[in-house]
Amino acid sequence: MIELKHLRTIRAIDQQGSLTKAAEQLATSQSALSHQLKELEHKLATKLVTRDKRKLDLTTQGKSIKSLADEVLPKIDALVATLTERPRAQSLSLGFACHACFQWLMPICRNLQQDYPSLSWDIRDDVFEQECDLDILFTDEASTDNQVIEIKLGQFEQVAVVSELNPLSSKELLVAEDFANQVLLTYPVEISRLDIFNQLLTPANVVPAKTRKVANSHSILQMIHGNIGVAVLPDWLVNAYQYQTGIRTIPLAPAITKSLYIRLKSDIAELSSVNQLVIASRDRFATLMQPFQ
Repeated sequence: MIELKHLRTIRAIDQQGSLTKAAEQLATSQSALSHQLKELEHKLATKLVTRDKRKLDLTTQGKSIKSLADEVLPKIDALVATLTERPRAQSLSLGFACHACFQWLMPICRNLQQDYPSLSWDIRDDVFEQECDLDILFTDEASTDNQVIEIKLGQFEQVAVVSELNPLSSKELLVAEDFANQVLLTYPVEISRLDIFNQLLTPANVVPAKTRKVANSHSILQMIHGNIGVAVLPDWLVNAYQYQTGIRTIPLAPAITKSLYIRLKSDIAELSSVNQLVIASRDRFATLMQPFQ
């Protein structure tokens, strides 16, 4: 019986004291407002407004409706504003401590921007040089910081990658000493952060003939294909690539097994866009772990 328009009418009459000014406030005509008021009084079978010295005053019943309007309308207006508000621009900082992840995560980030037009990524490439304050970090090292949320995406193994022209390609396992006469291709990070050194070469007191830093995974694989050097890379990275080119992956002894994590700041972990990033990353990583058929 009582509609939102009635609440707005009674509130406007109380605020303005006349039908003319109330109509102006509500962007309608005086006659339309007068008709609406009479219709409401007829439905309720009571007077809602009295005229006193050219000023309209609310009756006791009118004041009851005005009290309801004061309670309900602000909540309605706030809800409408929330529902119709354009999403605020959102920038999330994202870094890769897992250098090889860059190539498959970028398409995921681009796709998410299509689903969330207000989302932008601040891609950081300095996470190898110093600790960075990031919203999202992809890493193969578990964290002890209880202020962040860490989600395991999957497990993988670091394997040697060599050209089929390299004499090492005939071996079923590679040990530290096998790298002594090789050109070792690595990502452009400090040696102290490379698993091949920390877990295999340094404990065995083995130093490669030469260590050469290469900018990205694609270049490393192309150089291996040309028998310019060897590398130790995640098995998922070369699962498909090795079928199409003259390269071979060989397990290490002892094996280097790692896990890939996505690390999130707690205040952004519940965002829909971040949840979709986690889901898409987990699905993509699972696909990468399947050998090329």
